[in-house]
Amino acid sequence: MIIDCDTHYLPRTWLDRVDPALVGDAIAIEWNGADGVFYRNGRRVMDLAEPVWNLEQRVPGMQQDGFDLQVLIPENRPLLYETDRDLGCALARAYNDAAADDLKAGGPFFGVAWVYLPDIEEAIVEMERAVKVLGLKAVKLMGNFGSVHLGGPELQPFYAKAAELDVPIILHPPARTYDDQPINPLLVGAPSFEHEYWFLSSAYGFPFTYMVTIANLIFSGTMDRFPDLRFGFFEAGGEWVPYAMDRLDVYYDEHYRRGTEVVTKLQHRPSEYFTRFYVAILSRERHLPALLQQIPDHRLIVGSDFPHQDPSGTWPDTLSELRGIEGFAPGDLNAMLDTNARSFLGL
Repeated sequence: MIIDCDTHYLPRTWLDRVDPALVGDAIAIEWNGADGVFYRNGRRVMDLAEPVWNLEQRVPGMQQDGFDLQVLIPENRPLLYETDRDLGCALARAYNDAAADDLKAGGPFFGVAWVYLPDIEEAIVEMERAVKVLGLKAVKLMGNFGSVHLGGPELQPFYAKAAELDVPIILHPPARTYDDQPINPLLVGAPSFEHEYWFLSSAYGFPFTYMVTIANLIFSGTMDRFPDLRFGFFEAGGEWVPYAMDRLDVYYDEHYRRGTEVVTKLQHRPSEYFTRFYVAILSRERHLPALLQQIPDHRLIVGSDFPHQDPSGTWPDTLSELRGIEGFAPGDLNAMLDTNARSFLGL
């Protein structure tokens, strides 16, 4: 099975399921036939072309690229943590209900829930409902919120429930939150590129953000407390992974040798936890064969970013580009396209 682990989806009926009194003037979708435009607080957020919501229309695109299964990641910009609490929780319930209803028709799709993480108790309840009642099979997080980082003590009950449910956790913040916004300021380093080089805010912002998140998850002891948790990181490519592994090992080994007090004594060297961090590569990364030689026990997976059209959006050329790279060892492509993805998704 060839699995596209990074595609984006927003059910058409999603917002219709939210109490209009909660929505007010904060959110609106203007439909023109099959296509729509999403607005937040009167500002244009993004176009909603038909492939974003129409599952039937996605199948030809998937076949054109050569995939057998799409992971339906909740669309980034419409679903943020910056909304009001009551509205955020209502948006999560509505999204999950609408996605589950769409998936009842069947098809080569893997459904993912979204939760409003700033309300941690409600996020736990909604994640359990989405998995046990609605049949969704993973949960998506946007990243940090407020002063809470993803290794923080506040989130340990959430991870305990995710481990109990045995669901993979998908991490995927937006590159920006409005059409007229050059950057998402929550990405690490992004404000440095706000002006002339705004496009670098996501080029560097995604891998830098994920390196920080991974360090927090490891050194907070989260990965030791919940040895079955699996995290996926999307739209950052994969060539930063060996660097992050070695960098954390160097610092951990040296401070361990010195006897430096750390927050938690780890059960493993930092690099060993990367067998539980699944990273979606880009088919345009020229050094992938050399990268795989450095980390033969890798957990790299593949995503097309369908239907987005940006530097990370490789549809419909994802597989042809990947197969055009010379130097892969036998089994490398199968690991990224099939076995690693199955392991992450629990298939």
